[in-house]
Amino acid sequence: MISIIRPKTVIGELNPKSGEALASLYQSLPGPLVRVPVRVAEMVKYVDNTFHALKVTFANEVGNLAKEFGVDSHRVMEIFCLDTKLNLSPYYLKPGFAFGGSCLPKDLRAITSEARMLDVTVPLLSSILESNRLQIQKVIKKLLEYKGKSLGFLGFSFKVAQMICAKARSSRSSNPCWAKVLTSKFTTAMCLWPSSWARTRNISNEKSRTSRG
Repeated sequence: MISIIRPKTVIGELNPKSGEALASLYQSLPGPLVRVPVRVAEMVKYVDNTFHALKVTFANEVGNLAKEFGVDSHRVMEIFCLDTKLNLSPYYLKPGFAFGGSCLPKDLRAITSEARMLDVTVPLLSSILESNRLQIQKVIKKLLEYKGKSLGFLGFSFKVAQMICAKARSSRSSNPCWAKVLTSKFTTAMCLWPSSWARTRNISNEKSRTSRG
């Protein structure tokens, strides 16, 4: 199976020999050539097109809101696309834990609230916080499989070298905060983050240890 979407060529190979044969045919194409197992190549194809659909839907919902605000949506998206460090980059495209902090949840709630008041339907934007909550619950469920063992929290603030813990995913995702819920289930909990020393002490229970090391 071959997925050719410039600037990359993805070859799904059954074995190294078949992959080598295909690579020799497509090696002159521009961009990187990647050889992976067939299942990986299949998923790359699905992910590529799903993300393209996601981007179109995102831009359309932004456009619908901008129209109600009396704002030029094309100008908004032009400026949005100027940021290639965060907006158009691999930075936030790494599967893992949920997002946190204060700005992302706050601004998501603000824009979806405005949409409701203006009677603008934004199903994609409205689903983000719920999806984020489910990701947190998934991680908690997985960690609870290790109940009774030692647990370590690395990084309590959501910004490097800052004393900012407000709504960091490791400190406050719900009420009660999920870090407290987890530390109550484990024999020992080590909470480690130098610049957040004062705040990490406050959310550790009597069985926990907090370190600035």
